[in-house]
Amino acid sequence: MMQNGLALQAGTSHDLGQNFGKAFNVQFQSKEGQLDYVWQTSWGVSTRLIGGLIMTHSDDKAWCCRPGLRP
Repeated sequence: MMQNGLALQAGTSHDLGQNFGKAFNVQFQSKEGQLDYVWQTSWGVSTRLIGGLIMTHSDDKAWCCRPGLRP
């Protein structure tokens, strides 16, 4: 939650299904011994997440974090 009360979308998660597994022929062996294509997800993080982290841990004067983490 941002300081103005609005939410900030910072990361995304996508279910890619078996599309890339089939395209690149990535398979695994099931418990039954049969080959099946992998199921994949993709999780994205952008600079917006870093900005949200700084915004969450700051006030109007400075970024409030441990001295070892400061630039």
